[in-house]
Amino acid sequence: MAAPAQAGDAVVDGFGSFAWSGYVGEDGLNWTTGYNAEEVTKDQNGATLSKIRMDQYEELSGSVIIDDGTSEVIHFAPGAVVSITTPDGQSESWEVQSSTTVMSAGAMKLNITLRKEVSMTYSA
Repeated sequence: MAAPAQAGDAVVDGFGSFAWSGYVGEDGLNWTTGYNAEEVTKDQNGATLSKIRMDQYEELSGSVIIDDGTSEVIHFAPGAVVSITTPDGQSESWEVQSSTTVMSAGAMKLNITLRKEVSMTYSA
């Protein structure tokens, strides 16, 4: 299928070069950044004086169609480490938070949530 053409103002369109080996992106990705811990300091009147955020992470979730030529159910256990290639060509390892494989009369789909703490290094 040819890439879509735009009219009007240019916007980020589609998946770009997003690709997983053996998987086809289905509905885009949800990419969030957060913190696992936050300490809030209050003054004597109960007003917030400061917030200390700790243990920053990035989380990536979405669904993909499994396209690896097998009829096996593909599933990743929480805590498993997977390697992905980002759109800029960098290989990164992420930890699986959750994984659900959906089988139907059509294509098998994998819904997955990955997390990468800034302070951690994972090996796939």
